[in-house]
Formats: sequence, structure tokens, C-alpha cells
Amino acid sequence: MYYWNKDNFEGLEDIVRSLRDRTDVKEFSDYCRLRAEGIRKQAFGAMTRFMSQALNWDFEKRRNFVDWLLTFQYNNPKVHQLIPHPLMKKLVEPTLNEWMGYQPESPIPHRWRGVYFKEFKELERALALDASDLIARSVAASRLLKDVEYDTHHLCEGLFIGSEQEAESLLEEALAHIQRLPESENRSSLETSYEQLRHLLDDWLEYKEAPQGTFPDWCESRGRKHFWWNVVYYKK
Repeated sequence: MYYWNKDNFEGLEDIVRSLRDRTDVKEFSDYCRLRAEGIRKQAFGAMTRFMSQALNWDFEKRRNFVDWLLTFQYNNPKVHQLIPHPLMKKLVEPTLNEWMGYQPESPIPHRWRGVYFKEFKELERALALDASDLIARSVAASRLLKDVEYDTHHLCEGLFIGSEQEAESLLEEALAHIQRLPESENRSSLETSYEQLRHLLDDWLEYKEAPQGTFPDWCESRGRKHFWWNVVYYKK
């Protein structure tokens, strides 16, 4: 049953074990257990019952649950069945919005909106409120690198998407975030991504000054090794 989805199922089972003594979230625990068992219809029945209860909780209880839930999801990204769409839209998002209004100086709801709703300005707001927020800083660095990765993913065809100058700026901003992270596997991974993109962009700018042949061939002739995306075009 586990095959490729093993991490998801095991993560759901971890949730069930951690909530064993929490009678107030029994229906949520049941949802996780049933999803881990592959019983989808009954799982969503449990989620519906949980939602009817949780939506009536006071703000503090909803805030604490949402923060716990999003923290677990961030630390266990492969548990992709943890937060179904109704839970995100009807409980998580409204609670974050209320949290920002109720505690405007708290970086946490801004961070989570930035992480889960891909709102980069919310990550910046979280860091403005708390420069030590490592999650917001790590995600900000990752997003900036992904933007540059997108700009460069057609370089195998000699095409740069967007502005090289803007990509330079994004890389500088990403590096500034990375350098403020503590030594860790995550920082090391971000540094590797940065260095690969930095070298790729440098080579592209050098190639543009005196292009000879294709860009991949130019790189190969000079011993510049890069990862090239496979670009697939679809025709109707």
C-alpha cells in the first residue's frame, strides 16, 4: 500500500499517535487515520465533522491549532494529504487573516501566508517584524532562486526569460538571505543552488558578448558544466 506514498501515510500515522490524548481533535485524528488507511470517503466525513466543531472554537484555540498544523506540514512536506482544500480555505486562511488583524505585530501569520499562499510580500513583512524568523528567510531565499531558475530554464535553447539584470538582483537578494541562515543542511542546499545559478548566469553573460555556436556547446568547449532542463513543447 505504501509504495511511492510511504512518507505521506507514515506522516499521517505520526499525527494520529501524537493526538492520541486530544479528545478535542478526535475527528481530525480520525481523518488522518482513515486517509492513511486509504479510506477516502469516510475520511472526508470525519473532516466535515471536525470542521463543524473547529469553526466554533474561540480565536486562541483556532490560532494554536492552525500554527501547530502548518508547522507540522512545513517540517513534513511529503505528507501531502494532511491539509485538504476545505480545511485550508475555511479554517486555516480565515484564522490567519484574523490573526493578522488581532495581533498585527506578530510575524507568524504573515510567515504562514507567505509560505502557503505564495505571497512573497508577506514573507518580507514577517522578516520586517522578526529578522530572526528562519522559516520566512529560508522560504524567501528559495523563492528568489526559483525565480532565477525559471528565467534560465530555456538557456539550453539560447533563450533567457525576462531580464538578466533582474536575475542578478534576485540572486543578490537570495544570497543576502542565505548568509543570515545558520549552518545547516538547508543552508547548504540553498548555497549549492545559488552557486549553480550564479555560474550559469555568469557563463550566459560571457557567451552573449561573443556567441559562438549554441550556448550548451560553448559551455562544453570551455569545461563549464551545467544542468540542462528538458524542454518539451506540446502541439494540439
